[in-house]
Amino acid sequence: MVGISYPDRGHALNFAEKMASVKGFNPAQPSILLYHSPTQIAEAKAAGINLQLSGHVHQGQLFPFQLVTRMMFGKYHHGLHVEGDYTLYTSSGTGLWGPTMRTGNHPEIVVIRLEGTGDRI
Repeated sequence: MVGISYPDRGHALNFAEKMASVKGFNPAQPSILLYHSPTQIAEAKAAGINLQLSGHVHQGQLFPFQLVTRMMFGKYHHGLHVEGDYTLYTSSGTGLWGPTMRTGNHPEIVVIRLEGTGDRI
């Protein structure tokens, strides 16, 4: 399991450099990446990440922000996406930013059950 901090505003993230600094990471072993936003997808795939868990988008939180988050994050703005050996789940979460309300979306607490296949856990 790998967690990478979300970069502060105005700072860039060198994902490959961060992954290279993770002690004990073995791309041949199953892996889970916790990363705040549903981005760095190509980089996570290249690093050998199997499952990325993200949020950040709040599924738009308020209308019309759902339209904005869909434009910014594309198909990854919410839900489960399986692409070969890589899977991303973007949760709408239960929290919020700015105004203390949500409209037009469904807050969620996600339960993920992982099962081994016998030779890999």
